Amino acid sequence: IRGNWIEGSTGHGISVSTAGIGCVVTVEGNTGSTGTIGRNGLPGNFPDAIRVTGDGSYIIQDNSFDCGFPNGAGIRLNATNGAIVRRNDVDMNVDSSVGDAALNLNLQSAGIVVQGTAADNRIEDNTVSGRARVALSVIYSDFALDKPVGSSGTPTGTRLERNDLTGFAGSFGDVDVRRGAAAGQQPADTLYSGRTAAINDEGLRTIATA
Repeated sequence: IRGNWIEGSTGHGISVSTAGIGCVVTVEGNTGSTGTIGRNGLPGNFPDAIRVTGDGSYIIQDNSFDCGFPNGAGIRLNATNGAIVRRNDVDMNVDSSVGDAALNLNLQSAGIVVQGTAADNRIEDNTVSGRARVALSVIYSDFALDKPVGSSGTPTGTRLERNDLTGFAGSFGDVDVRRGAAAGQQPADTLYSGRTAAINDEGLRTIATA
């Protein structure tokens, strides 16, 4: 999926779902600007500029998007394994009429999100700017699309490396590693490497290095 311009979307600008084991999907060189009003943001209705989910080998690189959704993300990975998200430019432009208190209640508001039963995904060398709840998010999810039958719903082995967050203003912080409500619902072995960031860490064995 290459070289497209997408403007004014109210749902996912680009969405790839369950490409299949052994299938390689590359999303690169796309540009666009979402609207500021998306669909309701309830489970199954999160609006994102780019979303990939399920089985498949995903590479998301060299895309540039302005994302105005207060209840969505610039790039979202749902239940993916070994996805690579690199060299993307994500500018979150949530309208100023959405106050920090309201934004903080929406866990889906982020530049780049890794969500659900997801393993060994790499988020590297991206630029996240503008305003949203957080720039980078690694979160537990029990939504069926994020948590296939028999799986944990928790991301493991996520690597957040060399991402440029200097132009980002988060209402909650820079990075959110967030657990579910029950025992065993903690993201594990997340690595953050980069400039000093405001990190909310509810995970297991999270490592943050400069």
